[in-house]
Amino acid sequence: MSPLINTFKIHHIEILSLLDKAQKIGPHSDEGKKLLFKGKNLIISHLGREDKELYPKMNKYEKTKIISDRFSTEMKDLSKIALDLFNRVESGDDGLETAKLLGKVIANLKIRIRNEEKYLYPEYEKLV
Repeated sequence: MSPLINTFKIHHIEILSLLDKAQKIGPHSDEGKKLLFKGKNLIISHLGREDKELYPKMNKYEKTKIISDRFSTEMKDLSKIALDLFNRVESGDDGLETAKLLGKVIANLKIRIRNEEKYLYPEYEKLV
């Protein structure tokens, strides 16, 4: 496994751990908010590295560009949901809808991560 993919997999574990802990503690508690924002920062860093180091290499080849484009488009949709969550928490919205949104973000991230690790990353590994 390449060092980049190994790093991404570690990020996945850390992101889900932070968000799961925030959900258990309560996203509206001070500790829950700290965990959410650590998760947010890690997500932003992770996505930046994918955009800089993963997708450009995959976009050089027709077969992997199709996969790369699909994952990139799907991430934009998930990012909108996640940003809505973080904006709600930042604005002090401590309603039930925010807690539900956190659950939705976690569920969607788990699916996304599983698909990245099963389909996207192996295609990248073939290139390196």
